Amino acid sequence: LLTVVPTSTTEPLSPKAFNVLIDLGEPLPRWGGGTKLWVKCDMIATLALKRFHFLQEEDTDRRIKRAVTDQQLTEIRHGIIHAIGMGSLIDNGQKPIL
Repeated sequence: LLTVVPTSTTEPLSPKAFNVLIDLGEPLPRWGGGTKLWVKCDMIATLALKRFHFLQEEDTDRRIKRAVTDQQLTEIRHGIIHAIGMGSLIDNGQKPIL
């Protein structure tokens, strides 16, 4: 199984703990050339890996592969923890097992 967390280049009107801002460091040409994305941790979905198709550039066979840093992945996981109502696990100084 694969957990998918949607992203947006538009800042939320009122960012919450489950909205995580990440900077990919490289421009996103198909999304206006910016480098920043908002991760919407309250909108997670789980897919069977065999049904998942990697993003592809238009009119090519090249797949778009982007990875987040370990720190960004930790921030996204924290956002998901907040989205499922368990923010107290990390808000009180405890280190969650991720």
